Amino acid sequence: MIEEVLQEKEISNLRQSLSNANKLTFEHFTTLKKLYHKLELNEVQRNEWQYKNQLETLQKNYSASKQSNEEKIDFLKIQYKQIDNRIISAEQKLTHGIPEDLELMEKLIAEQESIVADQEKLNAAEKELIENIRENDIEYGREIQKLEQLRNNRLPKADGFIAYQQEIEIKEKAIEMQSKVISIVAVLLLPLLIDITMSGFIKNATRTNHSIFGHYIFLIALLLSLFFLAEPIRNRIAAYLSKPYILGSLGRLSTLLAEINRR
Repeated sequence: MIEEVLQEKEISNLRQSLSNANKLTFEHFTTLKKLYHKLELNEVQRNEWQYKNQLETLQKNYSASKQSNEEKIDFLKIQYKQIDNRIISAEQKLTHGIPEDLELMEKLIAEQESIVADQEKLNAAEKELIENIRENDIEYGREIQKLEQLRNNRLPKADGFIAYQQEIEIKEKAIEMQSKVISIVAVLLLPLLIDITMSGFIKNATRTNHSIFGHYIFLIALLLSLFFLAEPIRNRIAAYLSKPYILGSLGRLSTLLAEINRR
């Protein structure tokens, strides 16, 4: 049984967490990379599971064939023993010389011919059995070799999973940079709008010329934006930019997982 492997539920959980405002984008990317790593483990463990099952079946079949051949060898030994007993019995009958009784002589000759014929049959059966054992051993060795080759061919291509990880890291860095640039523009734009608005009021009230760099409104608004709005704005922009990519990557992940499970 395969344990600690990627499940479709984990992919669904990450999809749902993309709508969670409390989750930061880097957490989503970290989880995504972990899921791809677990997918690689899926393929490795499933390969090992299939290999062990096939090896166990192969070993059981070989053991059954070996046991059957051993039983045949034991049966041949019994038959050889019986022939030896028949030979000893025939020799004992001839210890007192060749019998004068023609009928008894014919029986002895027939027995000897029968012994020779049976010996030839046993020799042929033994030869066939030895050849069968040799072929079984050779075939078993070939099947083991093929199984090992199949096991190696099933191993996940490291380059493929490394490419996925690199792609995710590159996209994460790109989104981080884009969100920083956009958030800086937003942080600068907001104080500027506040300053322009406030300056209009002040100018109308005082009837004096005004420059946005000549008073504290812009600086105060900028500092407030940097301290209280820069991080939330950057996080929101990063979440917005990353969501389409992560959803697409999770779709690919589901497809790869389904392919592995179908094998």
